[in-house]
Amino acid sequence: MDCGDFGSNKSRSQILKVEYLLKGMSLLKYDAINLAEKDLQYGRDFLSKMQATYNLPFVSANVYDSKTDELFARPYVIKQSEALTVGIFGVTVSQGFESTVSPEAGFKVTDPVVTAAVMVEELREKCDVVIALAHLGLHGSQELARAVPGIDFIISGHNASQTHSPQKIGKTVIMQPGYQGKYLGRIDFTISAAKVITSVAGKTVALDKKIADELTLAQLVKDYDEALLSLYPTESPKAQSHYSALSERSCLSCHSKQHQQWRTTLHPLAWQTLVDKKQNHNPECQVCHTTWFGERDGFVNVRETPDLVNVQCVQCHRPEMADIRDHFKRTRTQQVTTSTHNNGAAKTDFLPVSEQTCLTCHTNENSPHFEYEKYLARIKH
Repeated sequence: MDCGDFGSNKSRSQILKVEYLLKGMSLLKYDAINLAEKDLQYGRDFLSKMQATYNLPFVSANVYDSKTDELFARPYVIKQSEALTVGIFGVTVSQGFESTVSPEAGFKVTDPVVTAAVMVEELREKCDVVIALAHLGLHGSQELARAVPGIDFIISGHNASQTHSPQKIGKTVIMQPGYQGKYLGRIDFTISAAKVITSVAGKTVALDKKIADELTLAQLVKDYDEALLSLYPTESPKAQSHYSALSERSCLSCHSKQHQQWRTTLHPLAWQTLVDKKQNHNPECQVCHTTWFGERDGFVNVRETPDLVNVQCVQCHRPEMADIRDHFKRTRTQQVTTSTHNNGAAKTDFLPVSEQTCLTCHTNENSPHFEYEKYLARIKH
């Protein structure tokens, strides 16, 4: 089962990734896939096509086609396991839905708690066990358990929170196993002859290198990389006579000592690490291995902006002005600000570098061993 948000955004690379993810989920023979707000942004036509192509078990009890006012997917599925009948329904968050899903996508979402109450009433008459795929976040899932008794298990999603073992509110068991498909949540329970759940145990399993790749899915990942490469072909960065104002070359004339120290760090090798791993065509990796990826005047691709590969000066030293060229003009006329920030640091035309600056890319996922003070000592200049 999946709680939703197999998507991320509507960029070409993400749409391609979603297609391959859904194909993989089809190969894994999921029993139920809840639809969440990031999935719905792709629209009715795309999701309908994916569902038909890969025979996907989409479920959602509170997502409606705004054109027909009918449910877009099945509200629930019922699975028979030996002598046990299990009902699985899905709900997704309605608050803030409009900020992610445009009206053109063709969906509207009703109150998930009210919907869940209706589902429980219906499924309790047909099933021994009722499972909710609740894309409400851990807090929202806890509130759902309090508001709607009768749900045996809530599989929760919507944010990066993770429960490593089952939580229990009343008679409802809640687990939120993680995100990005990195963990498998497992719940084991016993049920009496009278269909009463008597004991529950559970855990999250990290899908790391200790678990061997399934060959068909490993090939699917390779196929995705090749397809992505066709969208974003790679070329070696070339020197240009005209380079971006954001390039480290712009800083070199005034900050040669700092530039020399920067060259001794791993930041100017960031792009090469992608090349070595054959991921330099992947926008999801480029965002932390280039300068100002996706921002105004920032890295676009290696053909158009070859001088903005690597983690260069302005990636960390963010200018306060809208156009960094203003800094160059002020420097030439000796008008650089010399006041101080609230933390007492000397103020130039740039925002102070803080731990949060580093954590933008050095997340637990990307840099599990990151220690701010230790890393700062390596790059400080």
